[in-house]
Amino acid sequence: MVKFYVVCQTSFGQDLFLSVGETIVPMRYVVNGLWHCELDLTSKSPTVYRYYVQNPDKSVIEESPVERLLPAFVGNLTVHDTFQAKNISYVFRTTPFVESLCFHKAKKLPKLSKLDSLLLVNAPAVESHQGVAVVGSHPLLGEWNASQLVEMQYTDNANWFVVLKSDETLQGAEYKFVVYDLNTHAIVRWEEGENRRLPEMAVSTMLTQVFRQTFQWKGAGVAIPVFSLRSENDWGVGEFYDLKEMVDWAEQTGQKLIQILPINDTTNTKTDADSYPYSTNSVYALHPMYLNMKGLGVLKDKKQFAKFEQEGQLLNAKSFVDYAAVNHLKWNYLMAIFAQESSTVFATQAYQDFFKTNESWLVSYAVFSALRDEFGTSDFRQWPRFSTYDEKAVKAFADKHFDAISIYYFVQYHLAQQLSEVRDYAHAKGVVFKGDLPIGISPNSVDAWMYPRLFHLDKQAGAPPDDFSVTGQNWGFPTYNWEEMAKDGFSWWKNRFQNMAHYFDAYRIDHILGFFRIWEIPKSSVWGLLGYFNPALPLSVAEIEAYGIRFDADRLLTPYITEALLTELFGEQKESVISHFLDIKSAGVYQFKPLFDTQQKVQHYFDTHDVTSEEKLLLNGLLELHTEVLFVEDVYHKNSYHPRITIQKSHVFKSLDDAFKNKLNRLYEDYYYYRHTEFWKKQAMAKLPELLRTTNMLVCGEDLGMVPACVPAVMEALQILSLEIQRMPKNPATEFVLPSETPYLSVCSTGTHDTSPLRSWWLENPESIQRYYTSVLRNKGVAPTECTTDLAEQIISQQLQANGMWVILPLQDYLAMDGTLRLANPLAERINDPSNPHHFWSYRMHLTLNELNQASDFNHKLYKQIMAYRH
Repeated sequence: MVKFYVVCQTSFGQDLFLSVGETIVPMRYVVNGLWHCELDLTSKSPTVYRYYVQNPDKSVIEESPVERLLPAFVGNLTVHDTFQAKNISYVFRTTPFVESLCFHKAKKLPKLSKLDSLLLVNAPAVESHQGVAVVGSHPLLGEWNASQLVEMQYTDNANWFVVLKSDETLQGAEYKFVVYDLNTHAIVRWEEGENRRLPEMAVSTMLTQVFRQTFQWKGAGVAIPVFSLRSENDWGVGEFYDLKEMVDWAEQTGQKLIQILPINDTTNTKTDADSYPYSTNSVYALHPMYLNMKGLGVLKDKKQFAKFEQEGQLLNAKSFVDYAAVNHLKWNYLMAIFAQESSTVFATQAYQDFFKTNESWLVSYAVFSALRDEFGTSDFRQWPRFSTYDEKAVKAFADKHFDAISIYYFVQYHLAQQLSEVRDYAHAKGVVFKGDLPIGISPNSVDAWMYPRLFHLDKQAGAPPDDFSVTGQNWGFPTYNWEEMAKDGFSWWKNRFQNMAHYFDAYRIDHILGFFRIWEIPKSSVWGLLGYFNPALPLSVAEIEAYGIRFDADRLLTPYITEALLTELFGEQKESVISHFLDIKSAGVYQFKPLFDTQQKVQHYFDTHDVTSEEKLLLNGLLELHTEVLFVEDVYHKNSYHPRITIQKSHVFKSLDDAFKNKLNRLYEDYYYYRHTEFWKKQAMAKLPELLRTTNMLVCGEDLGMVPACVPAVMEALQILSLEIQRMPKNPATEFVLPSETPYLSVCSTGTHDTSPLRSWWLENPESIQRYYTSVLRNKGVAPTECTTDLAEQIISQQLQANGMWVILPLQDYLAMDGTLRLANPLAERINDPSNPHHFWSYRMHLTLNELNQASDFNHKLYKQIMAYRH
């Protein structure tokens, strides 16, 4: 017989349930938040059990962690528990902490005899060099003597236990839990609050509690793409093995985390266009360029190998990643080493285990890659065969053409081996990896080929206008068909998360706002300005007219092109523009000719030849004309409409009278800032909780841009860390984020891969920099024209003092503190320009990692900075 007593504060209408195996038992409320039930249960081995609260609407609130463990016992057992609602302590039970930063070797719960009692405490954030103990008033508890601590053993999920002999005299004894140093045995911290008192423990008892503490742990990290790393032996691009030297540097400087960009295969055109790391052709496959070639084996033909080495060193001498050339060289080597080593590798148990585990995606990826090369395009819609995915046909093709496609098995196996090896190396050094989960996939990808029903392949994802781009961003990715994905419990997403967990401890959800709603752009558009949020609640004609706006489809939905506008945009070219691209619609008003009546048609016209700078201005003017509308029609609901985003900046809006402007402004504000708050919250909560439970990784969200009001509360409830960029405040009333005011559950930084690094940012807007210099840095006088090493040090120190749990800074900004280490030209440090959809991602460190690790004076200085504020 087991008697369960659990303290759980509930609201009216809520009920508490106990679940043991397949048995679910309703608990009875006693008094003051105490619930009770009895269960006829014997346990010869540890048994999983859990509690959950059921709301009146039958939804449930689960604990964190969800599962508990009942020890094996003899006779009867009394259990005293405290319901552990999900709170800030959850993040310390995630992978970075339990597998590295706070790793402890776990021991199994012992079997309890009739005279044994188990004292168990959930104590997150106990670092690897620390332990947990109990001390109290009873002789068995050390009589409050700090030198007689009763040390506890670690089991799992941040739980610590100690077995006490049942003793009637223990009842009422006062005690507290403490964290102590394993080396010195000195107490590091006492738990907060009043002394605890033991219940009756004359019979076998299990008492579980939560260590009372205010979480103050803070860590620092560095952000750098893998392709940007540089070592003496690379072949022109950073490799997975280079991360070992980056781990060494992190350890040397007191940093705990390395954040990288997506590392999936992006091979589509085999040109520099494939350098975009967010346009993946598979959400599982890793990019072959990150392989260390010699890690696969050295070619027996020494002359051939020497030639590869020579070409690799020439590429490595370049200041940037020569993407196409690097990948061409590496693939040639892969073909040569595959011919030499594949039969040996394929016979190993390690490879066979890898293939069996990953077969569900690996075979299709290999076939896709082979067909892409055979047909000369990754756009599978153009393939003469296999344009529609057929699992049986693909499997048959793979079996028949094993010799041709198995190179992809070989490559992916070695990628997994090398990255896993690096992760283990990092964990041994107390450093964790944070990956990046792209919000989209390439429309010409294995995933789009295999699962077209899961995507809106006739739409494009992007972002509304922001600090990065006044015309919005068009990423070219298909949007998600969430309704279809929900039918199998979001298995595509869950499998994706589980795959990431093989290599990463934490991950950044790129554009987490996409789980609330995505900015969807018609295929006919080039810019993001003509997009709309999906899902959304578009306005009906009646709703629009309720604002006093007469609905005139021609006036509201089609570009309003006047003589004055054409003169303003094109000047002396106006007549030529009218003649070539426009027709007369009415007196003084024009419309596009059918040949140019969408942005894509205009773009296609200019794409047929090399565009001059003058023609580029003409193209942008024509694209802008297409955006001169007041509303955008919804494609999912008939006779429903969205106000065009940033409508106030359009020429057509400026041409309206003040009364009409006021009506549109009121509608616009209601629509974008109030109408969807609860609706978008429900969308996110229908997806994220289930998806996040898939792994134990720490989750960080990139929540920048046009953030719905419901987002912060959802992220807090799910313990998702926010991203706080100093120059991109979420409060429109402020110009800069003060690090001291950032939320604890956040990642703070000076910038991202999408922003200019610190030194080039300093050159962009002198007026803004002056305000930053005086109001944030609290300096007097005129701001220097460049970011000096002293200023960089002041900025980095201020960031390290942020209230946020993590401060993760770009490597370029750390190096800005040292005049000998930083790059001479600050403008050459930028990784991406989001306003340019064709940006070439080629930034590479100018130092080698060895040189960075040898910079002892700088590294010691940084170590002292980090240790002063982050530990």
